[in-house]
Amino acid sequence: MAQPWVLWALAVVYVFWGTSYLAIKQAGQDFPPMLLVGLRNLLAGGLMLLLAWMLKRPFGTFRQGMNASCVGVLMIAVGASLLAMGIRYVDSGFAAMLFATVPVAVCLMVAVTGSRIGLMQWLGTLVGVLGLVLMNKDIDGSLQSTGMWLILAAVIATAASAVMMDRLPMPGDLIVATGVQMVAGGAVACIVGWMLGERIEEVGFPAWMAWLYLSLMVSVLGYMSYTYLLLKTGPVLASSYAYVNPPVALLAGAAMLGESVTSSGLFSMVLVLLGAMVVLWGTPAQRALARSSADEFMKKAKT
Repeated sequence: MAQPWVLWALAVVYVFWGTSYLAIKQAGQDFPPMLLVGLRNLLAGGLMLLLAWMLKRPFGTFRQGMNASCVGVLMIAVGASLLAMGIRYVDSGFAAMLFATVPVAVCLMVAVTGSRIGLMQWLGTLVGVLGLVLMNKDIDGSLQSTGMWLILAAVIATAASAVMMDRLPMPGDLIVATGVQMVAGGAVACIVGWMLGERIEEVGFPAWMAWLYLSLMVSVLGYMSYTYLLLKTGPVLASSYAYVNPPVALLAGAAMLGESVTSSGLFSMVLVLLGAMVVLWGTPAQRALARSSADEFMKKAKT
């Protein structure tokens, strides 16, 4: 009975998260980047915390909440905002390919902090970096170069937040932890954006629809589907979105925005995805940790 729901959850994560880059680019035509990120995460995070409260989920300790808030500020107010800034200058498919290097960046950060990195992880990192080098050959003009560096900075911030989340005590409930991250990161993004002079003036219908799509479908429904997959199938299948999203983003950008797809770009994408896949599959300790967290969450869900 669960198999059809697993397939539906996979479809939701693949399609909604894969097309999120297209929606960010569309909404960013009228929304300033930090307010775009801040408002959508405030809405999505607020809805998640409301759902957690209605379901009587454990909210954890004050320290855990502060840790989740710090992670959310780095991941959302910094990482997601930089992505929204950078995607204005590059194709949405290209942005998705760049963002697929997050596992590679995590691997490098773990190595820098003194943890042992296995041969498979180093091999995946090397392949991913090679894909990035080849991607750089497709850059045409200073604006595209600016967009690429902004997105790479977003990758670094997102990877750093992932390392923090792995090492700091977090709320045990996944919905609560994500809701706190979204609300904290969204609030800081709104405040900083306002202080930097960002204002929402005239917003067209397509931008509003893209913003609602990001807030409700990508953030809320997408994350709930991801959580369901994590609990029902384990982290390996749940994390497969990292390999599927870039091709989906590339095809969506080509179909909806007329973005170009070059043979060198496709080859670069294959290398980046292969590198990310090798890094993830070469990290058995992290997979075991994710499965253990999922089992603990399932036990709490039954009480």
